Amino acid sequence: MSLTARATDSSGQTSDSNPVLVVVPEPPPDDLPPTVVISDPTDGSTVTTLFDIVAVTTDDFGVLTVEFFVDDASIGTDAVPGDGFAESWDPVGATPGTHFLKATATDTGGNSTTSSIV
Repeated sequence: MSLTARATDSSGQTSDSNPVLVVVPEPPPDDLPPTVVISDPTDGSTVTTLFDIVAVTTDDFGVLTVEFFVDDASIGTDAVPGDGFAESWDPVGATPGTHFLKATATDTGGNSTTSSIV
């Protein structure tokens, strides 16, 4: 691809520079998975009412979605990265005892990583 600059003066006269050749390389592949950590609630927390499961993610190309799970059952997917990633869960009616919370982040290259807490 070549680029040329054009200058125009106040009377409308123009002058073009000599073309400059530029190369735009292929972007590097997105082959590294994102990182994901459940930041809230913390591991071992006791929950009794509706709360948000919050995931913090990083990726060199960007995270597209985070899917949230309670005991391997999906409770929803957040696909709006601009406001952070979170999903609400209401434990009312759940079996008393320990439950596993998981978050799976997927990046623009289709790579994914899962984080979990008890």
